[in-house]
Amino acid sequence: MGQRVNIQYSIEIKELEGEVLRLLERSKELLQETAQDFVLPTSSLSISGLDYIEEVRKKLLEVDVSLGDISRIIGGYISYRAPAIQAPPPEVEPEIETDVPRTDPDPMVQDIINRFREVATPHEEPS
Repeated sequence: MGQRVNIQYSIEIKELEGEVLRLLERSKELLQETAQDFVLPTSSLSISGLDYIEEVRKKLLEVDVSLGDISRIIGGYISYRAPAIQAPPPEVEPEIETDVPRTDPDPMVQDIINRFREVATPHEEPS
């Protein structure tokens, strides 16, 4: 995925659904192309296997970024359509997830995550 730039332009409200559908179709096509072109590497434990996986991840990232853009557009539309006066949502203390699946194969990153969990998990004092 190359460099990205944020742009802003306006369209008529009546054109918004068509524009969102156009963006969704583009995301769908890229995802289908990626899935269709996906083959198991001949040598998975090699530099070429790693390079291939990285290329697939970049294509999936492009789909994810596009879907994120679409999500923000829809969220903005919903906010626009929502009543002007809304009660603020109650503040909720965020929960610390302890069962986050590991997505990064780097052991050093996993070690940092484990140390963070140790510090973030409250320890009971002995009685």
